[in-house]
Amino acid sequence: MHKILFIIISLTMSFADIYISGDARLRPRLDVKENTSSYDKQSDLYYLYRARLNIKADIGEGYFFSSKLGTNEVSAISKMAYDGDHTSAPGILNSSRPQVDFLQLYFGYQKENSGFWGGAFPLKSNPALDIHFYPTKIVDIPFALFNNGAVNGFGGYRKLSSYKLNWFLSVDNQKTNSVTKDEDKTDLNESYTFGLDTKINLGSIGFTPQLIATFGDTTDTQPLTYGGRLDLMDLGGFKSSFSYFMSTNSQNSEYDANHIRLSVVKKIKFGDLKFFYDIAAYEEHEKMDLNYLWLSYAYKLYDNDLGSVKLMPTIRIQNGSISDSDYSRTKFELTTEIKFK
Repeated sequence: MHKILFIIISLTMSFADIYISGDARLRPRLDVKENTSSYDKQSDLYYLYRARLNIKADIGEGYFFSSKLGTNEVSAISKMAYDGDHTSAPGILNSSRPQVDFLQLYFGYQKENSGFWGGAFPLKSNPALDIHFYPTKIVDIPFALFNNGAVNGFGGYRKLSSYKLNWFLSVDNQKTNSVTKDEDKTDLNESYTFGLDTKINLGSIGFTPQLIATFGDTTDTQPLTYGGRLDLMDLGGFKSSFSYFMSTNSQNSEYDANHIRLSVVKKIKFGDLKFFYDIAAYEEHEKMDLNYLWLSYAYKLYDNDLGSVKLMPTIRIQNGSISDSDYSRTKFELTTEIKFK
């Protein structure tokens, strides 16, 4: 009987192409926060770690299932011996362990001219998503950090001639659609965000315009974000890009924000050098200016068909915030990453 069950299970699994991959990181970080006007300074050395597991299935004719497992914390990362409010330690702090969640969980189909999917699916991180969903954080990569690079909702694409039109519709807030009490009807509509982008090739330069708009319940903020990114010519192995996005909200907390990013990437021997610089502004009651620098080098220690191991020294520097022009934060990191496939 056991042999029969084993054969049945084996035959069942053979009809679908199942792919398992993942990654893990260890990251010591020196985190320095400072206020230059009050001379307040805080320095903290702590240790971060994470592991993520991808499970994907292809059942044919373009239909697929995809998921990513990890802990649903900032950047899916856990802090060793963390003493915060959400610790899962049953004993001393050293016993704390991360919980496992679905960071991504979606299915649909992908064909040559069109695709459609729904669930919790990834969106490629970019400044437009950052200032739209996280206008109070605005610099760095807040969408990738706090949303783990994914949204709940629906997405897809459509090829029109030589252009590929990408779109998504995220479900941001679920509420009761209407309430009737004592002959008074109150409409409580959910809020959604719609995003649209495409890439236009202009010779050796690529231009990607992007539009993001939130709509729905009138008690919520409804920002409108638009702009684009220019992928410039490859010069001496340096791949560079320039982006500019504006975001405005006239509902509830009114504000205006803009964001400029210059990004450069270059392959150097056994690794990749990455640099970007942000200049941003946020204006609600008064205008606040921010700037941010990211510099990292991903050195490949080992690489083959089964996976890779990288060592990534990184420095991140932020000057200014939306509430304090004298605020600064510097993070020194040394990340070891292993990927398997």
